[in-house]
Amino acid sequence: MPMSSPIQVPEPNKWPQFERYTPQILNLRTHCLWPEPPVDLPVDFAHILSDMGTYMWHAGLVDDGSEALETAEHILDERGVGEIDPLRGDILGNLGILSGFAGVSQRKEGMDRRLEALKIRKEVHEDIPKKKVTRNDEIRLYIAESDVAFGHLQDEKFEEVEEIMERCLKAYKSWDTEDKIPYEYAKYYYTMSLVRAAQDLIKEALDFSRRGVDMVIRSAGAEHSVTQLWKFSLANLMYHSGDVGESLRINEEVLATRKRICGEFNAFTLESYSTCAALLCQEGKADKAGEYLSSCLERRKLASWDREGVARARFRYHHVLKTLGDDEEADSQLSRAFTIRDHLKKECKDYLKDPDPSNELAIFDQMCSMWAGRFTGRLAQAIPP
Repeated sequence: MPMSSPIQVPEPNKWPQFERYTPQILNLRTHCLWPEPPVDLPVDFAHILSDMGTYMWHAGLVDDGSEALETAEHILDERGVGEIDPLRGDILGNLGILSGFAGVSQRKEGMDRRLEALKIRKEVHEDIPKKKVTRNDEIRLYIAESDVAFGHLQDEKFEEVEEIMERCLKAYKSWDTEDKIPYEYAKYYYTMSLVRAAQDLIKEALDFSRRGVDMVIRSAGAEHSVTQLWKFSLANLMYHSGDVGESLRINEEVLATRKRICGEFNAFTLESYSTCAALLCQEGKADKAGEYLSSCLERRKLASWDREGVARARFRYHHVLKTLGDDEEADSQLSRAFTIRDHLKKECKDYLKDPDPSNELAIFDQMCSMWAGRFTGRLAQAIPP
């Protein structure tokens, strides 16, 4: 299996090798944990699991990736590896990213991991003699900084995001141009597009988002799963600009690409089905919306899709079924959506506080990751009157 990039850039040329070896490594991990007591795994195996981490979040393998990285962290604990260790920082950083895809149930844990990874990176960086600090050392430190900004996005703390990312931008400019390190600039434009939308600067938000898509295509290529995350966000901002038709067009493109490269049972693909269905319903195409939602809710039985995304899909399906006149099934879907919502409100009471009681969708949006898009919340103020 190839080593992943130490600065976590997408590496489409290595994707086939990761796809080939990842199932074998995951099976090896599982079989080593079965015996009583479990097989005593070496730190080298933790390195392998950590290298898989970046690929797995790029590929949308959230549950498998989290379990593998938690095993890697456990290996370090069992082997007495110190708290301030570069490998531990890498593992925690990737666990924080994966938690960010899972929704509100992992929001606190994910942010804690991001902050701990930043602490480790800072201390490791401070221990490097100034004359020996490399570009990659600097980038790794600021990756942890920007990861914290991505964590703040989940709670729509856009002021904190802006402060961190403007600091990161100064570092990026001191290193090189957009042509040379496009992925770092792509992260800036992604996060700041959402900040600008929340500031009601929708034209600037769209400009930033398009530049972010351009940067990530330069880094990863048009077909990469990471590129689809950036395009998905652009589509979400198109919705907030009032252009539902263009938002649907881009989302349909993302769905088709995700089906091709991630598969029909991938969480990213299922979220695209759900989002396209919501837009189709708004465009008066309830029949097709119903087909999409029925498909993704059926496929989620064989997929690892977070319960937050499932609940929002059921809530959306309720509205579609009402439109189609199937009140009985609509009520059933709404009841199931509310059951998950009510459980999460109890589990995550510090994060879910009925942001807009007049709009039931708002709390379902807040339950979901920002990566999954939101039609409500602070971004919604960008919609023209």
